[in-house]
Amino acid sequence: MHFDYVVEARRFALRGPNNELNKYLAMIEDASSSPTPEVALAKLQAVRDLIANSSLPERDMLLAIVYNQMGFYLKRLGRYRESVDTYNLALRHVQSLGDEAFIRKGLGKVLYLAGNFQEAANNLLTSIVIFLRLGNTDEATTLLLHLGHSMADGDPENQRLSAANIRNYTKTLSGKGEVVGPDMVYEHGCIDIARREVRRHVPNANI
Repeated sequence: MHFDYVVEARRFALRGPNNELNKYLAMIEDASSSPTPEVALAKLQAVRDLIANSSLPERDMLLAIVYNQMGFYLKRLGRYRESVDTYNLALRHVQSLGDEAFIRKGLGKVLYLAGNFQEAANNLLTSIVIFLRLGNTDEATTLLLHLGHSMADGDPENQRLSAANIRNYTKTLSGKGEVVGPDMVYEHGCIDIARREVRRHVPNANI
């Protein structure tokens, strides 16, 4: 089951007297709770069609949410190109910075899986910067490793930067009594290059 934060946040934020709006939010929630990606996607497509033909003032916001959910399930099904296109549709309808951050988070992850490392890094970095500016440090921090992998896999120079710091990471981790393997060292290298890139855009970022 996938229950995206965007749906949850919007559902609670917009709960009130607007019964039609709550109806659509409940339909998105129900579709996102489906037992398989195939069922979820089919339900979300049906909800998308209903929203597209509605006259609600919040129509664009709802379309951003439903396209975001569809992008996630297309990714789960390995349909990466369609997933990227659907996330981009979500961005066309986005109504808030918070929603944009979550959509770019999903878009960045699927771009990485599709092998488009530079675009993945761009979207993940934008997502992190927005999260930080909104005060959501936890979400920003969870994306550092994803950003670092996208940068390292897409740029040989960053791979060298990671390798150049292997001794320092090994020494630091060993000094903490941790068992140090090559995967751990590489991940710390990725996080390091991501953190430094983020601080170029948000100098006082506490991540």
